[in-house]
Amino acid sequence: MKKMKTISAALLAIIMTFAMSASAFGETLPGAEAAGQDAEQTVTMDAGEAAARAVTDPAAQTEEPTQPPTGESTEPTQPTQPTQPATEPTQPSTQPTTRPAAPKINETAALNIALKNAGLSKSGVRIIEVEMDDGKSVEIEFIRLSNKAKYGYEIAVKDGRILEKSVDYKYKKSKSRKKIGKKKARKIVAKAAGKSYSVVKKGRCKYQYKKKCGKYEIKFRSGNYKYEYELLAKNGKIIEYEYEYIGIR
Repeated sequence: MKKMKTISAALLAIIMTFAMSASAFGETLPGAEAAGQDAEQTVTMDAGEAAARAVTDPAAQTEEPTQPPTGESTEPTQPTQPTQPATEPTQPSTQPTTRPAAPKINETAALNIALKNAGLSKSGVRIIEVEMDDGKSVEIEFIRLSNKAKYGYEIAVKDGRILEKSVDYKYKKSKSRKKIGKKKARKIVAKAAGKSYSVVKKGRCKYQYKKKCGKYEIKFRSGNYKYEYELLAKNGKIIEYEYEYIGIR
């Protein structure tokens, strides 16, 4: 038994010596090589599992900071300047503003002006003509139903001014040569025209007997108008009158 222990100890020493020698020359014992392979396989499996987990698990991925493209500046972008308008803003004019033209008078408005001047309504007259003349004036004619007097008007389109007015009354002719006198005839005309006697007196007063009827014809001017009246010489009745605007139209 003691001899066998001695042999076993010697054998163990040889084996140890041999193992140490093999290790020194880079050789691996079969058992040691197997252990190394197991360790390497374990490390490889751990690395693969980690890579797979990184792919399937977004939380496990580590985001790398994005590098700017080569050649591009890393300085912050400057804000773009606002585009200037192609044209300069219009400056307010220092010239006085021209007043808009007054609305023009149409045919209906002109007729109303004429009726108002005559003191009549549309139902009291028979309209003969209401016509625009060259776009500057409206010519109007109507007959008063109550006494058959004929009225004629010319109304300015731009401002409604009465440019001309005429009235012809119906009357009975008389062969009488009786006369009321020029002075009285002028006073009748001055009152009818709303003028002073002195204004009418400056005009012309003429007596004439024509077509078996004696008449006074009186003409005068006042302001921008000229007037003409005809009266029966025997009683001073006005049978016709007209006035016309002679100012700038």
